[in-house]
Amino acid sequence: MSNTINYRSVDVPDTKPPDEYDYRERRAEILQLIEEAGHPRAINQTRIADRYGVSQGQISKDIQRLREFICENIDERTVDSITEVVYQKAIRELMDKGDHYKAVKAAESWNDWLMDRGKVDKEPDKHEVDGSGIVINYGDE
Repeated sequence: MSNTINYRSVDVPDTKPPDEYDYRERRAEILQLIEEAGHPRAINQTRIADRYGVSQGQISKDIQRLREFICENIDERTVDSITEVVYQKAIRELMDKGDHYKAVKAAESWNDWLMDRGKVDKEPDKHEVDGSGIVINYGDE
């Protein structure tokens, strides 16, 4: 089933209560929650149903429609943004727990991922300084 609604472009109103949202507004906000959480299973469907004044079964249907929407609209930009959210959340949680070493490793992994995707320039393997100037070796001679 093809969705014609772009739930990412639907404005979620802040001027009316969630139980008055129409299905597009509800799904747009649920999509935001899913993307923030990193996966549909990471959100509590019962709590969400209570928020919108609908059944848990309706939320399951909404999530299924959103899965179809995501699959139909996945592209490199989407993958990049989801990956960025996951890395940022992981790093933030590690920092909050005081596990700075793991946070640094996660940040290094994020930087490696960005370099592999061509989003940032690869850092040189070594810097050499001699009398004629600086020589930068990228290891791809």
